[in-house]
Amino acid sequence: MSKDIIKPGIILLIVTVIAAGLLGAVNIATKDTIANVKAKAKEDSMKKVLPNAESFNEEQENDNKDYSVIKSYAEGLDKSGNPVGCTFEVSTKGFSTGLNLMIGITKDGVISGVDILSHGETPGLGANAGEKWKDQPKWVSQFTDKSGEVNVIKGDSPKDNEIQAITGATITSEAIAKAVNTASDFYDNVIKNGGEAKSTFSSDEKVDSKSSATDSANRGGNE
Repeated sequence: MSKDIIKPGIILLIVTVIAAGLLGAVNIATKDTIANVKAKAKEDSMKKVLPNAESFNEEQENDNKDYSVIKSYAEGLDKSGNPVGCTFEVSTKGFSTGLNLMIGITKDGVISGVDILSHGETPGLGANAGEKWKDQPKWVSQFTDKSGEVNVIKGDSPKDNEIQAITGATITSEAIAKAVNTASDFYDNVIKNGGEAKSTFSSDEKVDSKSSATDSANRGGNE
């Protein structure tokens, strides 16, 4: 009787060990592929928000606590290696946590693009920030070519320094505007004017970027 009990247990143990080994092997095999896909998507987003850049200097982590929503930034270069502006990866909170953006600022301080990397905003409300908006390709396209502080309004006639809020999603709209204003302020007062986190870019290391891509993740919630 004892042998009848022990034998199935040993077989189950062997099967479990083999399954765990196979799962570990698959994880190792796909880890680099997943990392490469994420890196490519990020490079595409950088090129999307700073289209005049042909390449980018090595990305710098931001350790300036006054601009804590900015995770990292990278200087974009043209074909001749001349600076054309910077991209900023920003992680902030809209109505929900996990609102991750890529923002481009030209060397003249003009917003060249905003891309939503991922978010947890409500489908049909805050999630519309990444969707077509009136005559614009996307709601975030309103930021392009603006400079200085951008304000959010609920009316239909925004001025040069204003954008129209997403209907029913003012919190999301203002969170994105605040993130863009933070990136602009960081570029003007820290990178350009030699603040605490002054750019230490080197043209020796560059990251090529090609086409654009956006990965928006929709999850539930209320605006």
